Amino acid sequence: MAEGHPRCPRCSEPILRADAQNAAGLSWHKRCLRCGNDAEVRLSSAALKAKEMLSEKHPEYASTAFLYVIESYLRKKNIVTLDSLEAIDYELIRKLAGDEESNQVLTDLFTKLHKIIRPTSSVADRKKMFEAMTQQNSKKRFSTIKQSVPVQKELGTSSTTQQSLPLSPRPVSKLELPAPPVPTPPKRQGSMPNRPNVNPQPTTPRVAEPRKPMNFGSVQETVEHLGLKSYYPERISRKDILFVRRSQDERRNLKENSVAWQVIRALISCDAQGRNLVPETTAPALPKKMSLLNLEDDDEGSSENELNPMDILLASYLCCDKEVQQMLCKALFACKLAFPFIYSTVGKPLVMSSWSLKDIVVQFINENGQYIETSLMTDYHFPVVSFVRIGDLPVSKSKLLNSLLNGSSHETFFHRDCTNGHARRVCSNGLVEATVFLPSRNNKLTRAFLATNLRGDLLDFRDKYQVLTSASKVLVVFVDVSTLSQPECFSQLQSMSKMKELEVIVVLYKTQTLANPLSSESMSILKSFSCVDTKKGRPEREIVGEIQQRLSESLAKDGMEQKSIGEIKVDFDDGSLVSQARQLCSFIFAEVTKCGIMNLKKKHLPLQEKWMDYSRHYKKENSSKATDEAKLEAQHQRFKARRQQMGLCDQLSPIMEEFLTTLTKIADNELLVKLWLQCIRSFFDTSREHLPKLQKMQKELRQQKETADESSPTTIDDQLKELGHQILLASIGLENLFREAGQVYEASSAASLESTKTFQALDINLFPRVMAKLLLCGVPLEILDGDAGNIPSAWISAILKSCQELVGDKKIYVISVLGLQSSGKSTLLNTMFGLKFAVSASRCTRGAFLQLVPVESAMPFDYVAVLDTEGLRAPELGLEKYHHDNELATLVLGLGDVTIINIKGENAAEMNEILQIAIHAFIRMKMGNKDRDLHRHCIFIHQNVAAAGAKEMVQEATFKIQQKLDNMAKEAAEEEGLHDVNRFGDILQFNRDTDIFFMSDLLQGDPPMAPVNPGYSMGVQEVKQHLLHILDEEQKRYLGFSDFSHRVNDLWKAILSEDFVFSFKSSVELKAYNMMENKFLEVKNHIEELSEDWLHRSAAIPVRKCEMVSAVADAQQRAISELRAMLETWQQQGLNSLNLFLDKNQYSEYTIQWKERKLVSLRDCIKSLEQSLRQKLQFLCDGQKVELQQGSRTEEWESKIIRRATELAPTLKSSSTEKILQEFEALWQEFAQQLPPERTVDFGSIESQVVDQLREIYYNEKNYVGLFLEQIPLKRQSVARSDSLPEILFPKGDTVQLIIPERSNIKQLKSYVSSKPEKEERNLVVDVVSDILKAVQSLCEDMRGDLTGVSKVHVNRIQKYVCDAVNSSIRISSNHIRTTRAFEIKVVVLALSIAYPTFEQMTRNFYEANSIKTKLADTKTKMLNLFENIVRRQAEAKIVADFIRDHLYSVMKQAFQERMAGKLRGVMRNEIGRTKYQLIVRMLTDIAQRRDAESILQYVRDSHTTALKWLTQFINRQLFQRTPDGNTVFSGHLESSLIAPIIAVTEEAARVAATRCTSLKVWIDEFCKEIKKEFVVLPRHLQHVCTYESTVKVEDMLKHLLGGLGDLKSTLIKHFASMNESTVRWHGDSTLYSDVLQSLWGCNERCPFCSEPCCKSQENHHEKDGSPHCCIQHRPHGVNGVCYIGTDQLKFENCECLTCSGDRFSCWICKRRGKQTPNCRGDDSEQEVYHPYKEYKKYFPEWEIDPDAGNDSAKFWHWFSWTFKDKLQAKYQKGIEQLPPTWELVSKKEAIDSLRFLLD
Repeated sequence: MAEGHPRCPRCSEPILRADAQNAAGLSWHKRCLRCGNDAEVRLSSAALKAKEMLSEKHPEYASTAFLYVIESYLRKKNIVTLDSLEAIDYELIRKLAGDEESNQVLTDLFTKLHKIIRPTSSVADRKKMFEAMTQQNSKKRFSTIKQSVPVQKELGTSSTTQQSLPLSPRPVSKLELPAPPVPTPPKRQGSMPNRPNVNPQPTTPRVAEPRKPMNFGSVQETVEHLGLKSYYPERISRKDILFVRRSQDERRNLKENSVAWQVIRALISCDAQGRNLVPETTAPALPKKMSLLNLEDDDEGSSENELNPMDILLASYLCCDKEVQQMLCKALFACKLAFPFIYSTVGKPLVMSSWSLKDIVVQFINENGQYIETSLMTDYHFPVVSFVRIGDLPVSKSKLLNSLLNGSSHETFFHRDCTNGHARRVCSNGLVEATVFLPSRNNKLTRAFLATNLRGDLLDFRDKYQVLTSASKVLVVFVDVSTLSQPECFSQLQSMSKMKELEVIVVLYKTQTLANPLSSESMSILKSFSCVDTKKGRPEREIVGEIQQRLSESLAKDGMEQKSIGEIKVDFDDGSLVSQARQLCSFIFAEVTKCGIMNLKKKHLPLQEKWMDYSRHYKKENSSKATDEAKLEAQHQRFKARRQQMGLCDQLSPIMEEFLTTLTKIADNELLVKLWLQCIRSFFDTSREHLPKLQKMQKELRQQKETADESSPTTIDDQLKELGHQILLASIGLENLFREAGQVYEASSAASLESTKTFQALDINLFPRVMAKLLLCGVPLEILDGDAGNIPSAWISAILKSCQELVGDKKIYVISVLGLQSSGKSTLLNTMFGLKFAVSASRCTRGAFLQLVPVESAMPFDYVAVLDTEGLRAPELGLEKYHHDNELATLVLGLGDVTIINIKGENAAEMNEILQIAIHAFIRMKMGNKDRDLHRHCIFIHQNVAAAGAKEMVQEATFKIQQKLDNMAKEAAEEEGLHDVNRFGDILQFNRDTDIFFMSDLLQGDPPMAPVNPGYSMGVQEVKQHLLHILDEEQKRYLGFSDFSHRVNDLWKAILSEDFVFSFKSSVELKAYNMMENKFLEVKNHIEELSEDWLHRSAAIPVRKCEMVSAVADAQQRAISELRAMLETWQQQGLNSLNLFLDKNQYSEYTIQWKERKLVSLRDCIKSLEQSLRQKLQFLCDGQKVELQQGSRTEEWESKIIRRATELAPTLKSSSTEKILQEFEALWQEFAQQLPPERTVDFGSIESQVVDQLREIYYNEKNYVGLFLEQIPLKRQSVARSDSLPEILFPKGDTVQLIIPERSNIKQLKSYVSSKPEKEERNLVVDVVSDILKAVQSLCEDMRGDLTGVSKVHVNRIQKYVCDAVNSSIRISSNHIRTTRAFEIKVVVLALSIAYPTFEQMTRNFYEANSIKTKLADTKTKMLNLFENIVRRQAEAKIVADFIRDHLYSVMKQAFQERMAGKLRGVMRNEIGRTKYQLIVRMLTDIAQRRDAESILQYVRDSHTTALKWLTQFINRQLFQRTPDGNTVFSGHLESSLIAPIIAVTEEAARVAATRCTSLKVWIDEFCKEIKKEFVVLPRHLQHVCTYESTVKVEDMLKHLLGGLGDLKSTLIKHFASMNESTVRWHGDSTLYSDVLQSLWGCNERCPFCSEPCCKSQENHHEKDGSPHCCIQHRPHGVNGVCYIGTDQLKFENCECLTCSGDRFSCWICKRRGKQTPNCRGDDSEQEVYHPYKEYKKYFPEWEIDPDAGNDSAKFWHWFSWTFKDKLQAKYQKGIEQLPPTWELVSKKEAIDSLRFLLD
């Protein structure tokens, strides 16, 4: 090409000719024709003209891809116009094509184009073209060419480097070439054309010709054709095909690169029609012939380029990994389709599918009437019958074989008459397929055998034939008689005749009249076989019948011992991974074989037996109907079982040690670990030889029991029980090993009290993570142990937590299934999602299994969690089945977002009882969650409905089902006390028209040869799409792994309590509330931080700029107006943020119930914040007024200092620093004498203020106030001493009644009350008061650093705390002691006397902070520096800069002092957590780690004060620890948040002011304006330096000032670093500690029964948002000192346990809480009324206490009670008769983790 043309930026080739610019608008593309680079490349006008010509004459060549080829040719030939296209350059065409087949097509293309351009071309040219074409190799069928044909840079390059791209069907954007001519294919290469009859009339005689070898395509060709090149061999994994897609697979218009995936998915879903899928074929046919006479002709195509389904199946199969191959073979067997048996693959000419067939289990009745259940690849001797052919047959051998096995009812073997069967086979020739024939009543064949079918002519596949003859008992050979004269055929038959151990059946067909009769040798050989003649006109049925007869006779003959299938001498498909997996299993198999399957559990799985004992006692313990004695005994037995397990864990059995070791080592190799598990599963499945016999005996015994007389049933029952135990022992599977692993984990976790326990170098903490990996890669997890009937909660929770750690807290959509036994639940789920749930007619394994299915990214969740369960109403459970099924049904319905109720048949009568259970379960969950929609959905599937259009035909039936459900729902609701439920749809989502499905039966025909019904698979997919539609339309939020774990555990506990209203509030809902509360506090705290910033900037700065007292009031009013506007803006922003969160968070279905109230609550918080800000603003304004009153004196002193320093400068210039300091001190004393005297501290006013406040509070009890103040003067010391406290509270001769014991009718009722003498009651009261006074001391410590002085606020704080503590004391109320108003007043006076020294110290602090000396301290330092600079005659610029720096220091220090608490409050909140829940957890965790029993007891006595004390210590530890640079964390926080930013602002303000002026006075004005953004500096404060204005340059001063600001920063950091917890002072009326606590503590309510604080962070939350009070863990009452009635023994039931029991509480608790109702007392005021704990909601409706019959929900308090039981006894002087033994097993780590379960 000419220079200057545009070139490709990658390969530098010219891409556009100058004369083609005009054609740019017609057609263009964006790829360089040489390298494919995405550069804009335009086509030449010549190429566009060629396309136009071809479109008219030969539209098949008018595609864009051919256009690019033409453009490449034209460029290489440098042709500008088509007129220049004279002679065709066939050498160039060959190089452009890249391969011979493409060359053939392109030659035809340019020939046709040349003919259009030059129709009179010479015959010589046409002859030359034909010769070039006939030189090509046309044997291969042309199928594909790349979308863009590469162009060689140099014409001399070898064509072997060229590439050809695959042909793609439409659209036109891909290249579609007409097929090149190929020779007519041989008569029989894959399949014959259809023929009208079985035995046609022989045609013209022919002479036998020597047989020519056949050429076949390779698997690699087909694989590449299907777009699977990157997956070959064995790279398609389970996760590549089994994931949930939103839309159903579309089978129309399939493309070549998608058909294989559809085939695999369809077959795994048991859809037999998936085998027939092929891509849509749109490529034109290849011309059959070409000559000089027909070069101009356009030939019609044929179907030779279509893909044969057998090629697709085999190529797909070989691309799948071992796991998917096994799944495919199992699905093919279920569909009764032939599976690949012997085939060729890379590196192995002969491979048998031994591994892939391992999972096929065969069930049939043998010829002796014996039931057989065995794996296909076991030692069971299945005879092999092989079917082969020699020559071409007029009929399909595979079709005849189908008739032989199935009576033509099912196409087991694919043949030419099947859909797409006419397409030529490429790679499946030579494939040996197989299926298993199983005898039935309708077939002449009575023996099971493996039928193999060799695809293609036997003579072409001698190697496979030899394998078949060595393995087969019978060989059925279909022979074309005309081939008998061929030497190869004769030789083959002759060798067959010599195999004495092989029965050969020959089926003869005549396709041609023989030219010569058969030789005598041939006839002799045929006579040695059992021959079937297919003479003319003989019906196919007769032929098949005769073959069956001959085959039956041959199978019945006694011959040599038959080999099992696994012994066939050929390479197996095991591969390296399977071999490795088998090797890893060898030790386990050897040990199992050694001990025997019946002894395996006892010898190697001992923990399971103890687990069953544990579960049995655990259920009794958690039953709300059990007595206390029964619960205690059950707990002891459960503890004993766990102890035994712990002992067994010290020596794991060899099998378990090997299992766990191997599992841990290979867990990261996903395919290897699954193959290893499959080996173990298959081994156990084939080791159950005792099971069928035992089940048969069990069935016979049940029949005997039905007919036995009354005397014998007991004996039969004993025998049945023993048989059931034997069946349990024989029913060993892989799940038993996993159960044992789970028990090893649970027992070991219980044993490891303080450290991680290891066994034989195994870390038990790894087990859950390993199981989580298995669950995530598709291995089912047993949730409910079917044998024990219990959930191993710790094991399951650990696994789900590990899942969360591995992949994050992904969202899961739970689908569960419920149905009667053997109703096809597992098969339904396996078909729907391609799962691997065990499917068996026998009930060997019980329980509930969970399996995860990943979903495509477009879905709103990450996994479908499928929950499969055992069937209901199992006869072997006897009477236990009702209770068992109730538990199971409730669990399934409670866990599933959607529950499938599976019914066998149209009639749902058999499910009535189950439906009643389901409805009760839903109603109870609804009752427990009244304020939210549970989003539970239910669908019904009726299987085995044969009638077409059943749904339309049974509309009446669906209406009756709806009526029945409505009636049951209404009746159940009335039983539960609900009267607003009138129909089934009121309790869960259900639509009669869309949620009832009728499906055909699973099998099509009679077993055992019945295939899966295609209609069944289609029906299942319809249900699946409906489930996804449900979630699209209705489901908005999904649980994560952690939430699902909570749901499982909470629901199971609720089920075990038997009569509890099922609620998930104890975990998921509480977690949702905590999340919402966290967000609420985040918004609230953010607004508070904004308001603090506003106060110190926008409000404080204008106030401090005021230079007159009158101006302060005006600034205050402006600030208030601005405050209202700002709060309104912040409020709206906060409401928007909170509203968005409540609508969009992952728990919105829970949080929606609190939305409106929470928004109102935020508005209330804003109002309270406004009041607080107004108070602070007032305080600020008052301080500014004081400053203004003192400001004039400071300015006067500064003037005198300057004058005096100037006078002394000449004499002191060279003096020492000490001399200068002496002169300054003398001058300062002179100033100090002019100050007014300091005010003296008036302590008398403190006492009068406290007394006045007391009399105001107790206005009606003034006499008591005066009396007790005389007894207990406020200045009295040591009143809290325990030895003096009894005399103070109960002095001798005192007539005031402080306590009133009430003992009437106490002994008649079970309560916590014990009758005590009056002295003991007084001692108890003294003990309580002592604890209260200790808490008051802690409050005083917090107030001690307050600088605001004593006020009513402090007195009210002490008084309120004492009143709350007295009235809520559990020890007083539980011991039935009534306190009087006088008692309350006396304790308040005592507390104020304790606080009085603190009040005095606060007053001193106030006077010191506001003294003149303190106010002038910073002024003195500033004046000293000024004096020294003047005396030493420093540069005037430095004098000015230092003065400004010193003034800034005092201003900044004050500003930082005011702001530091606000800045640190957020830091500390984030360190602890934003909620009260997090605070309590952090506090108790810290105390438990230190094993500080006394602090925990203080928390029990007074949680709020203990929290304040702990917070003070925690914050001090956090802030005042030293850092490596010598500073503190405290100063570091201030440096980053205040000091550094404000110093930076100051520097910038100084620079900006200097750019605006040259005068010092103007600079000061500008500087003060700039700096006011952060703090106030008034020009008058710096006016003294203006005396230097005439001599100081601004730029000189600025240089000194900027240097001084660096020193100022260091000085400030050093100042704050010098502070510690003793010297730090917090600005305002509260400390940082109380501020943080106030922002976190929120609700002040405590449990009315155990006094544990509510864990909600918002005060009055129940009134504001309706959320109930709840605790993290309720305490056992003995922790509070509560005893059993009439004893001195502490009682340790907690509130959750009591709400399940029959115990009652006194109405005295109601009275003390102000919750009395008319039912609390009788007519007699002395008569006490007691209420059941179960009815606590009637009296305390604002509280939520989750029942726990097992008394097992407060693990932290269990650990504390057991660990510190001696301290509890010493503290309360009571005994502890017995603690639950399981509490000993609770480790400190487990105790702490139990607090954090909603935080993780």
